[in-house]
Amino acid sequence: MKKWIFPAALLLGGCTTFSNMENGLNVLMGQPIQVAFDNLGYPSGQMKVGDDTVYGWGRNFTMNMPTTSTAQTFGTVGTTPYSGTTTATSWTPTQYSCDVKIIAGPDGIIKDWQYNGNMGGCEAFAKPLGRLAKSHQP
Repeated sequence: MKKWIFPAALLLGGCTTFSNMENGLNVLMGQPIQVAFDNLGYPSGQMKVGDDTVYGWGRNFTMNMPTTSTAQTFGTVGTTPYSGTTTATSWTPTQYSCDVKIIAGPDGIIKDWQYNGNMGGCEAFAKPLGRLAKSHQP
């Protein structure tokens, strides 16, 4: 089983999202591809590779995220010295992405999966996959 994960430096929710992805995708193994459709929605594309079909889901977007910085300020008012801390917020464009691939054999049964992306991009897939994994816990 191939799993490619490239987390971004900015993580929004800890490792829970990636473990939800992996646990849910593992539950899909051996299931009909319709189970993936029922949980992830219809794929954005598919392609044949030999006798197998690779189904793909993807997200790619940019959001502006706040970045806060602080600095020490010193000066004088008349002859009285002062010091203080100033805080500034700037907005930084942050890229989010996630690609999920599920491979089904000619019988439509899921036999492999892989994904890559960062926490913000994969969150929309991790939520339903996490629910699926929880529903299959003993």
